[in-house]
Amino acid sequence: MITPASLNLPIYQGSTFFKRFIWKENRQNPTDISGYTFQMQIRKDVDSDIVIAEFSSATGEFTIEDAAAGAFVLEIEPTITRDMTFTEAVYDIECTYPDERISRIIEGFVVLSKEVTRSTTSP
Repeated sequence: MITPASLNLPIYQGSTFFKRFIWKENRQNPTDISGYTFQMQIRKDVDSDIVIAEFSSATGEFTIEDAAAGAFVLEIEPTITRDMTFTEAVYDIECTYPDERISRIIEGFVVLSKEVTRSTTSP
């Protein structure tokens, strides 16, 4: 069983969110993540039934950058972050292994920094 890492994420409303993760076993040796997929949900609190946002390998927000080095990336487009309105929420990231096992690997809070400069024209 994996103990999830704790990491708080700042998201800047209206900006591209980009975060590179390096998965290391016991914080030392890179984990080969070949064939892994990732998913993440943001909710107001851990007991909420309402999903504020959801991201996954299947929808393209998670990509593997270097499988042998355990490197994967989460990238959220500014059109998505622009529509976020929460102040603080919770999230976790789960991975699905090639053999279909699932582990929660990261968890924490998401804090949204509200945008001041907004476009006055439609994209």
